[in-house]
Amino acid sequence: FKYPRFTITLLTPHTTRISVLDLEREGDIMMFGPLLKRHVFSRLRILRLLRPMNTTRPKYCIHIPINVLPTHSIHTLALRGTYIPWDSPVFTGLRTLELANQLTRTANIPLKRFMNILKANPDLQKLSLSSAGPRLNRNDPVPQRLARRVRLESLFSLKLSMKSWDGQRLLEHIWIPHTTLVELEYSVSDIYAGFN
Repeated sequence: FKYPRFTITLLTPHTTRISVLDLEREGDIMMFGPLLKRHVFSRLRILRLLRPMNTTRPKYCIHIPINVLPTHSIHTLALRGTYIPWDSPVFTGLRTLELANQLTRTANIPLKRFMNILKANPDLQKLSLSSAGPRLNRNDPVPQRLARRVRLESLFSLKLSMKSWDGQRLLEHIWIPHTTLVELEYSVSDIYAGFN
């Protein structure tokens, strides 16, 4: 935005009318953070906070505290290099969840919390994780029975671009329909490291 303060002043009384918020510049995301915290966006359906990939500080996520959004309002959530507290109600009722560049200490999500997020989204149709999602290790327990896995029965697209071990273990914790389009992206060095 060319005139950020003017834009915020102009938008503040109309937050209940905004249905799509798509921000791709770091400054705009930082500017809207306080607005998202203080005001209810009751008609917000699509929230995309996509911090640029070529940022000068790639090792941190922008923290956006969005705890005032009404449950089940947002159906599409895309975050890249931004972080919303994992217990926020914004993570319920989603049909699309796209997370990218969130492997920082502040944005790290425990496996159990991530599984709870998936359970809270029974109508999830698209899940995309790129350098995001839970970090797993070889000691995490794997559900022995299929009934204990999180069932994503509406999922038609799953994209995982993460360490091969994390992707493999995540797939062991979820059940997806056989018709789901699955796209896995691993680096060659990461795959070879798994054989050592």
